[in-house]
Amino acid sequence: MMGTIRTESGHAAMQGCGPLFVFALASALFFLAIAPNGFSYEYYSMYGNNSLEGEVANVSVEPANPKVLDTVVATISLRNLQDRQNDFVLRTFVSKDGQVLEENEFGLDLAANRGMSMTLEFLPTKIGTYTVVAKLFNKDKTVLYSEKILGVEVVSDIGPFDLQLDVLSRTIRPGYEIPLLLTMKNMGISGTEVKVAISMDCASQGRIYKDFSVFLKGSGSLDKSLSIPACSEEGYHEISAKIIMFDGVVAQSTSSVFINNTQHDIYVRAPALIEIRSGSSKVFDIYVRNDDAKPMSNVRVIINGIPQEWVSATPEVVMNVAPNESALFIVNVSAPSDSVSAEYPFFMSIGGDEVLAQKEATLKVLEVGGTAQAADVPQPAYDIGALLPGFTMALAAIAVVAFAVWIFKRLRYSNSKIILTKVKDTIRTNE
Repeated sequence: MMGTIRTESGHAAMQGCGPLFVFALASALFFLAIAPNGFSYEYYSMYGNNSLEGEVANVSVEPANPKVLDTVVATISLRNLQDRQNDFVLRTFVSKDGQVLEENEFGLDLAANRGMSMTLEFLPTKIGTYTVVAKLFNKDKTVLYSEKILGVEVVSDIGPFDLQLDVLSRTIRPGYEIPLLLTMKNMGISGTEVKVAISMDCASQGRIYKDFSVFLKGSGSLDKSLSIPACSEEGYHEISAKIIMFDGVVAQSTSSVFINNTQHDIYVRAPALIEIRSGSSKVFDIYVRNDDAKPMSNVRVIINGIPQEWVSATPEVVMNVAPNESALFIVNVSAPSDSVSAEYPFFMSIGGDEVLAQKEATLKVLEVGGTAQAADVPQPAYDIGALLPGFTMALAAIAVVAFAVWIFKRLRYSNSKIILTKVKDTIRTNE
């Protein structure tokens, strides 16, 4: 009974599920039948299965080294690899930094073993690498036969520019000089002169402003250190740096400082005078000791007043200086061989996130084989002919003095003789 009941129940269940099973099977078969047209090519690609019927033979661009806002013409060469006429679909993409800028699709009819070329245009508006992609499919776009990818480097004659403003210390005492480090980049292929402006707004002093001109080489960067005076009032302040061309701002960077009388105590030892001869180098050290109860972080050295290209300091940064511990920076100053004899007053700024100390010093450049002298002061020329009259006069003066001494001695001798004669006559009289 139990087995019969189980068998009948199972049979009944099968009978109930039969229509559902048939429906599911029919649905699966129908789905598989339409799948080649329903799947996108990204999921149903047979690329690389060695059953190619066509290929993307080449992708090129003109001009080969395009510039910003130049129209770029991409040429795509295709071939039918079969001994019969064939239909294809070509899809093209132009992208930059992952963003698709142009997307096109073309239906093609190629004769047996024949090729063709087609072109497309795009307009680059930024410098950098653009990517051109060409994909060749069958007419249903279900089989990817071939693809080629070309990177196109777009440049610019002048610019664009990049600017980074870095502050040595975020905490500054009122009236201190704020050491700044500017990193400027010209991403164009040609060098140009630009104006750089630094500014900070103060409540009591108005706007503190400093500007200068600098030449930026093509496809290069330049680091420059400088300083501006801090506001006299305490509090949060922003410093702005701008690169200006044709009266317009082409790059900008902003940093902030907190002006406060309270700072960490540090001890700094550095030379007050450095002497160097033209064409040589001088190495000295800057010793820093943390005399505060709190650690110092990101401690660096910036030197202002000496040409930037003359100076290098290592290490670039000391990440942490604990209380009662020290740091040592090695500074190398190299004076070019054409440098003139002069004195350069400068100051060394030693700072971290929470501290800033400054030391004044002087760099004295000496001429090779000589002592320090002003560059614009001509040296005396020694002409023997010009010195001869003076030399003759000196000899004459010596001769006159010698003759006078001789006459004086002769007179003294004559007077002595006369006195002695008188004494003798007196003695004889008395006798």
